[in-house]
Amino acid sequence: MTRLEILACEVEKTFAVRLTDRSRKQHITDARMVFAKVATMLGFRGNDISKRLGFNHATVVHYKKAFLPKRLDNLTKYIYEAMLTESQVIQNMAKRMQQMDYLTQNEKAYRRLSAAQKAIYDERVEAILKML
Repeated sequence: MTRLEILACEVEKTFAVRLTDRSRKQHITDARMVFAKVATMLGFRGNDISKRLGFNHATVVHYKKAFLPKRLDNLTKYIYEAMLTESQVIQNMAKRMQQMDYLTQNEKAYRRLSAAQKAIYDERVEAILKML
């Protein structure tokens, strides 16, 4: 799962919507706007964001231009502010994104493993290192 997909899952969970729905309902549109804004702030390109949403890149450009926290209803504004300030998932993702740029391919692959997969990998590596 890519970092953009993780962010999309967080937004979908927070807003209780599917970002890829073709609906024009306000709460779904607001969720897509928040997703586009936060993804842009984390350094993702508009083209990547539009592919994840399943919309044209012009829609993402519009979302970024039209995004005004004061235009959002109170609940959406609260969620957006919480995502920027309090959400450990978003903050940790930003930190991991910065760290991932300095890692080798093997280190990146290891960090994507589940806890169970890491335990198996560590056991195998330990056995190999004991033989040396």
